[in-house]
Amino acid sequence: MLPTVEELLQRLGADPDGVVADELPHNRWLSPGVWRVRAAEGQRALGRAQAPFLSGRPLPQVPWLSRNFLRQYSSEKPASWDLLDDDDAWQHPVVRETFPAGLRDGVRFVHAHRERLYQISESLPRTLGHLDFRPKNLIRRPDGQVVLIDWSFAGVGAVGEDAGNLVPDSVLDYFIAALAAFTLEQVRQARQYRYGGGGKIDATFKFSVRSRVLEFNARWARQAVDLAGRLGL
Repeated sequence: MLPTVEELLQRLGADPDGVVADELPHNRWLSPGVWRVRAAEGQRALGRAQAPFLSGRPLPQVPWLSRNFLRQYSSEKPASWDLLDDDDAWQHPVVRETFPAGLRDGVRFVHAHRERLYQISESLPRTLGHLDFRPKNLIRRPDGQVVLIDWSFAGVGAVGEDAGNLVPDSVLDYFIAALAAFTLEQVRQARQYRYGGGGKIDATFKFSVRSRVLEFNARWARQAVDLAGRLGL
């Protein structure tokens, strides 16, 4: 019989009380009424499970854990990078209507500095990561307990990599609105925005949301490169 995820965490040295995870087919998605509280609980639980690996506990040495996941996942999918320099593409009506000013330069910066950004991430302290930490993987049991599911990407990752994934994915999954600033505090406080409802998500809305997430990430990419240089990373 295959072990449950909780049993796997125990074998890997993670505290099963830190992150509750199991196969729970009777669970249901987080409802708008509990999202505000449960997101914060999930963040704290993940932090408790990851902290020991940052304070001396050896990382598990098993061959099936993912490594350099961010580099592999973000580079394995084909992309038409020539579109970054295609003026006609950037004049498409949906693009002109929804993309914020500065996005094109920001995406160009990220693409040009992608190897440097990978290096910065890979130089940070390592811990055991879920690596797909997002709202759709936070599930509520009938008794109110929150569990974290879908550990297929689990592996060795950078400290903060999971939290850094939660913030933009909360917008990409339409749990919170695409405001000027995306923070963990906003994720903790906001209720579900348009996820799981009956309303249709049209192209204009979708590209408006996603382009603002890209702009947010591009701004932080610039700051990461600058800060890493000043710290000698």
